[in-house]
Amino acid sequence: ACERGDLVGCAHSRDSASASPAASASSAASATADAAKPSPKPPEPAKPAVPEMSAAQLKERLTGENPPLVVDVREAYELAEGKILSSIHIPMGSIPARLSELPTDRDLVLQCAVGQRSYAVGEYLLRQGYTRVYNLTGGIYAWKRLHQTGTLTMPIR
Repeated sequence: ACERGDLVGCAHSRDSASASPAASASSAASATADAAKPSPKPPEPAKPAVPEMSAAQLKERLTGENPPLVVDVREAYELAEGKILSSIHIPMGSIPARLSELPTDRDLVLQCAVGQRSYAVGEYLLRQGYTRVYNLTGGIYAWKRLHQTGTLTMPIR
């Protein structure tokens, strides 16, 4: 019984020096179980958001002052589907080893087939300290839809 009332098993009676041995054992088992529980994981750092650029925006930027460098991160066999003239090809898996080829003082537009791999590369580059990184929304397929003339290349002046 609780000394503050007639409540059997209240928290006060478990903490009391007059608690029963069974209550003390139960309390000790509970404390051990709490200690065995893993601590909650700290929240993962937020992934950096990669700004998106549409195919139309890229076309405009490529014909303007200070055009961005377009980095095609697809595999070599995918280049047969077309490429953006002036782009450089660095397959996604080669990016870490070839970072020195990517300038930090120029906008980079990353491009793959549909925009998923290039977005992942963009997240990686942002974590490496690059700040001028964009993902081509929709990838080469968006570029292709913009240029229905049959060619996927666009010269730079």
